[in-house]
Amino acid sequence: MYLELKELFDSKGQSNEKVFNKLLEALKNNAITEMDYLKFKKSYISLCQLGMDEAIAAKSAFVTSETMGFNKEKLFTSIHHYQNILKKEKEAFAYALKNQITNNVESKQLEIKKLHDKKLENIAKIEKLKDELSLMDEKIKSLDNDIKTSSEKIEDTRQQFVNSISILEEEIEEDLQLFQRITS
Repeated sequence: MYLELKELFDSKGQSNEKVFNKLLEALKNNAITEMDYLKFKKSYISLCQLGMDEAIAAKSAFVTSETMGFNKEKLFTSIHHYQNILKKEKEAFAYALKNQITNNVESKQLEIKKLHDKKLENIAKIEKLKDELSLMDEKIKSLDNDIKTSSEKIEDTRQQFVNSISILEEEIEEDLQLFQRITS
């Protein structure tokens, strides 16, 4: 079903493919086995690809699905199921992002603070410690560069995730609105 999911959702070229595929994999891994939103959408898209009008394609797919015991309530319940999966992915990503910040930024900031404190202690000492102070300055500069690099990478990853999940959320929400409108 993985390739089918890629056919069902279009990243519109605005998403990091790896992140987008991971989100699709989460949807796939939590897919409902019986007739649901994904299978309905596949049927709907197939009919649209045959040149059928969207409204007629949706109604036709729905009527066909009803013969398998599918109904409007099951459609919307399964849409909400997949929205909840994306919500859980968003929460898991936020937790992982927080851990990345803690591990890659805050720990280095703490290390910088310790080095600054040590530097102040050494300034009070005799001139013999100037070589050590010089090395600490280099380490601080290196850590500042590491923080900048880590922060940029984290922000880039966050932005890629936000773009990917926004695309999926918007498309699913559009489908919800469309199917609510069409099945009303």
